[in-house]
Amino acid sequence: MATTKIWSIRGRLDHVLSYTEDEGKTANPDYSATDLQGLRDVMDYTFQDYKTEKQHYITGINCSPETARQKMLTTKRLYEKPGGIIAFHAYQSFAPGEVTADMAHEIGVKLAREMWGNRFEVVVATHLDKAHLHTHFVLNSVSFKDGYKYYGNRENYDRFRVKSDRLCREYRLSVIEEPQRGRRPSYAVYLAEQQGKPTSRSLLRADVDKAIADALTDKQFFANLRKMGYEIKIGQDITVRAQGKDRGWKLYRNFGEDYTIDAINRRILSHGMPSRCLPLPEPPAKKRVQCMGNMQTVRRVTGFRALYIRYFCLLGGRPQWQNQAPHRPSNRQILFIFREDIRKMTQLGEEMKLLGRHRIDTAEQLLSYKGGLTKQIAELTDQRQHLRYKARSVKNEPALVSLKAEIADCSVQLAELRKRVKLCDRIAARTAEMKEKILKAAEIRAMKQEQIQSRGRETRAYDQFRGSR
Repeated sequence: MATTKIWSIRGRLDHVLSYTEDEGKTANPDYSATDLQGLRDVMDYTFQDYKTEKQHYITGINCSPETARQKMLTTKRLYEKPGGIIAFHAYQSFAPGEVTADMAHEIGVKLAREMWGNRFEVVVATHLDKAHLHTHFVLNSVSFKDGYKYYGNRENYDRFRVKSDRLCREYRLSVIEEPQRGRRPSYAVYLAEQQGKPTSRSLLRADVDKAIADALTDKQFFANLRKMGYEIKIGQDITVRAQGKDRGWKLYRNFGEDYTIDAINRRILSHGMPSRCLPLPEPPAKKRVQCMGNMQTVRRVTGFRALYIRYFCLLGGRPQWQNQAPHRPSNRQILFIFREDIRKMTQLGEEMKLLGRHRIDTAEQLLSYKGGLTKQIAELTDQRQHLRYKARSVKNEPALVSLKAEIADCSVQLAELRKRVKLCDRIAARTAEMKEKILKAAEIRAMKQEQIQSRGRETRAYDQFRGSR
């Protein structure tokens, strides 16, 4: 089973070639560096093609891997097309244990020759650094034959996949018979989703699923998305764009078959008639707590700590004066300007703990606390360096172990202090942005309240005409 992908490259050509030809990924562990150099000398002496060096599994098509960059740049200069997309990078990845390195590279070379061998320079490199062997292809964007650029459209990608599947069948390898459509997320987004961290992609998908779950018709589905703060464009695909964002997300293209217009309608129709809601259980009895002191003279939280508390309440979707049991906030309750900060809740919590633990309320107190941390870091750094110098001259094994333990303890303390310094820097940079968002949220709520009141006044103005007929 082989999976394929191809994408365009902008920037410097040598970067992608360096990654593709990395000896750490393409080297065969069964051969030593001396053997490789000797074999290379023999091939250079006999003028044999570089592709016969199977130890590194690197092959050039219409170019030599050693001079591929210069050859590709020469082609671009010849036809005066040095800018734009400089190359295309593709890969063919096999299931773990399904092929050998020789077979994977042989299939890759055949695939590159069939796809681009008559018009483009290509470097083919099979990487052995993963459990799944995979072959990379670096394709010059300009043809050496006629100077036309390669067009990376859906049709060419489908040709690439079909040829890959045909070669896999010829070598009696498994093939994905019904490949799933849809764009794959980036590696950073993939890691975040695997670790359960919220991303823009996962938040949007959750909003769409909630809008589908709360709808009985497609009109209700679109209305639910608009209430959440999204703009919608309907064509062959549904494009959803968040307020304040320059680009939108195509649901089918990014999330797959379950998010086409027909699939969304089927999911909505599968809900059936709404069932009657069961009565909520009675709330538990309130506990009375006796506090010492006077509420009028108690010292209230101000400054940065009050700002962070207020911000957390806005992210939680309810006023700070409501003393209710903690619950998961509804997506509708949170204003859209705060949605990006939901992903930073862990950072905000660490910053809030630091402010509360050391009672920091002003920028001067924060700067003073950071200065104390910087002084402690300098002292600990000097102490650790002194211990390292001392450890060089110690010959006694127990004493050396004790010194190493002290050095490790200093390193742990330094890591904690540097973490606090970073928290101080984040707090100083974030407070102004938080104040601006709070003011903007107040304006949005005031505007919504004004709209509700204006609708009420308009309704009351026509009450005298109702039922007159």
